[in-house]
Amino acid sequence: MKKNMYTRKLFGRRGFTFMELLIASAILLIFVLAIFSVFMTSQRLLTVGLLQSRAGLAARTAIEQIGRAVYPCKSGSVSSDRINLVEDANHNPYSPNDVNKAVYVSNGTLIYDPNTAVGGNEITLATNVARIGTQSYFTVSGRAVTINFRVQLISSIVPTQSADVSTVIYLRN
Repeated sequence: MKKNMYTRKLFGRRGFTFMELLIASAILLIFVLAIFSVFMTSQRLLTVGLLQSRAGLAARTAIEQIGRAVYPCKSGSVSSDRINLVEDANHNPYSPNDVNKAVYVSNGTLIYDPNTAVGGNEITLATNVARIGTQSYFTVSGRAVTINFRVQLISSIVPTQSADVSTVIYLRN
């Protein structure tokens, strides 16, 4: 009787030896670890990119809101980590009197107070704010208001990511 090709012995053996199975498993393990390593590296890079993007967005949003607060003002003065602004009533028809505003950093939080005469209306612009080196947060020179800060995003997965902001906004004449 003719033997079926599926049931006949290959090269005179019935199966794989233990050593062949061990070598095949080791090769498969190396392949799986290499794929996992590539996956983890791409995940880490994606997380870093997302954190950098979020830090940049938080910094841009904060500076845009500060610009809206500073531009209509007629004067500004710096006190420690705070800039005090006076909005000119002549340029704002909705405000019959000059309005005192402030932008300041308190415990790593950048805060905007649209009217210092009224309590409780502060707006948080950004959290985890720090100085850029030894520069002060705010300086005023004539009509130019210089703003410098760093927004940091802290993650347990990757190192802290940050975005530095340094800009000049001019007070209205």
